[in-house]
Formats: sequence, C-alpha cells, structure tokens
Amino acid sequence: MQRILAAMATMVLALAVGGTGTAWARSLAGRELAETALRAGKTLKLNGVGLREKYFFDVYVLGAYTESGACEPARMIGDDEVKLLRMEFVRNVPAGRLQDEVRKMVTTRVPDGASQADRQQSEAFIAMYDFDVTKGTIVELLYVPGTGLAATRDGKSMGAVLPGKPFQEVLWSTYVGPEPCCPATKKGLLESCRSR
Repeated sequence: MQRILAAMATMVLALAVGGTGTAWARSLAGRELAETALRAGKTLKLNGVGLREKYFFDVYVLGAYTESGACEPARMIGDDEVKLLRMEFVRNVPAGRLQDEVRKMVTTRVPDGASQADRQQSEAFIAMYDFDVTKGTIVELLYVPGTGLAATRDGKSMGAVLPGKPFQEVLWSTYVGPEPCCPATKKGLLESCRSR
C-alpha cells in the first residue's frame, strides 16, 4: 500500500512539474513571490528571496529577479539585462524613517569617483520615498537597459526614470555587494538562489 501511495505522489508531482501552468512561488514571512515575473517584455527569473529586518522586526521581503537568474553577486550587479528588485512590506514604516533608511543605504554606496549626475540621481531616488509604508505595500525597482531605472509603489510611478546603468549597480550592490546594507538579507538571497 505504501508503494502505491508513493507511486501516486510521484505521478502527481511529475504532472505538476510537467507544465500544467502551475505558478511556483517561494514563501517568506507570510509573503509569496512568484518564480517568474514578466517585465519589459522579458520573463525574469527569481534569483532569490531575503528578509530585511531592523532591530529584530521584519520590515520587508525582498525578491531579486533577473533575465539570467545568475547567482553570482558580480553578475547580479553588473550584467546589463532587465532586472527587478521587489520589496513586499510586512509592517508599517513612517515616511521619515523610510527615507532616512534609504539615504543610509544608498549614499554610503555611491562610488567616491561618481559624477555629479550620478549623485543627483541618488538624491532624486531618495526623494521618491516621501510616503508612509503600510503592511502590504509593494515597491518595485525595475531596470531596463537603454532606458534606466523606474520605481513604482503598488503599481504607480514614484518619479522620473533614472537613466543609465551606474545607479542600478549602486542599488544591487546595496543588497548583494561586498559590503551590503543588511548581511542577513544578502545571505538569504544567495542561499535561496537557484542558478539556471
């Protein structure tokens, strides 16, 4: 009987994996992130998921998506492909605190030799975070080669597109670079990454 049940379970699993249209997802802190995301006409793969915590409180679940699905931090940062950072907040954060945190994360990672234009992009990005976050808020940072970085909150634009590639490298370095803002988040992203 056990062999029959095991065989049936194997058949069910094979059917599910075999392309029945099932949307696979990864769960963390009560949030589910889909294994793929269609953005800018490209199917992006979920590299990994990580939890951003502050003073032992869960703040948001971060999903990192790229075209390649590569798991090497240098490729996540440097590859010139459509890529997405998706933050799903699991607690309320007031605007002032949110903007302060974004400022700390970004300004310390802008290279010393950055141009004035790059520094202005950083300030423009920080200024976008002038809103209170409530549990369930979703912020997406989408980079498209040749266009730049677009930020949205719950599907609505947070401001002008930031052109060029350097600033998106700053953002990805914030999470998976050599000196990340939040080592535990980086660890979660890399440990959950499924290279394809």
